[in-house]
Amino acid sequence: MAGRLAGKVAVVTGGNKGIGRAAVEAMVREGAKVVFSARDLDAAAEVEAAVNGGERNAICVKCEVSNFDEVERVVKTATEEFGRLDILFNNAGTGSFGETPDVEIDEWKRMLDIDLTGTFYGCKVAIPLMKETGGGVIVNNASMSGLAGEYGLGAYTAAKAGVINYTRTLALDHGKDNIRTVAVCPGFIDTAATAFYRDQPELLARIVERVPAGRPGRPEDVAEAVVFLASDAAAFITGTTLVIDGGMTASTNLPRLE
Repeated sequence: MAGRLAGKVAVVTGGNKGIGRAAVEAMVREGAKVVFSARDLDAAAEVEAAVNGGERNAICVKCEVSNFDEVERVVKTATEEFGRLDILFNNAGTGSFGETPDVEIDEWKRMLDIDLTGTFYGCKVAIPLMKETGGGVIVNNASMSGLAGEYGLGAYTAAKAGVINYTRTLALDHGKDNIRTVAVCPGFIDTAATAFYRDQPELLARIVERVPAGRPGRPEDVAEAVVFLASDAAAFITGTTLVIDGGMTASTNLPRLE
């Protein structure tokens, strides 16, 4: 039985861990060939070994997404190695904490360079390649923090809000090219980025209390949604945002009435 992405070629940035790794594994399982980027090539080799078996299903290219030339190399590897580009998952990102007076200017720029400008770089290279073969799908990884404010996360929330609105504009500009563009907004996901909460059980419990689903998200929860959005089953979905947070943002944060 053919997978949902059979015959497709995808690029995933930040594909060596967390949501990115789960997306690479899910895409290969669904029949896609994948080029993914990573800064840590040792971790990337583990991903390649896990998904390739005796075939050449996934290739890693070292990349820092704040560098346009490196992003261009990653995206173009898809067409050079597999002949086309159908899917781009702009996943790579980072976080930063601090109230505005305490945030260094270089840190602000770093956040925007990775989380927002890196997304732009991927799209800038991918769109012409997708147009050559009749269209494609771009999924941009934003965050529930791009939908509302968060204490001490000004740079991060600004970047992720930018990703969400940029995604809408991409859909408007490139619907004519048969390119769909969607943002995903993960909530609290159990990854290396949130691992420090495991050592603070009281704080973790307070966070999980706010999740109607009753647990932190798993990378696979996001990856499966990305696969769906990239598949033909989502052919009429573009210019919108899918929140994957177990219901966390459904609340206004008023206390429970007993």
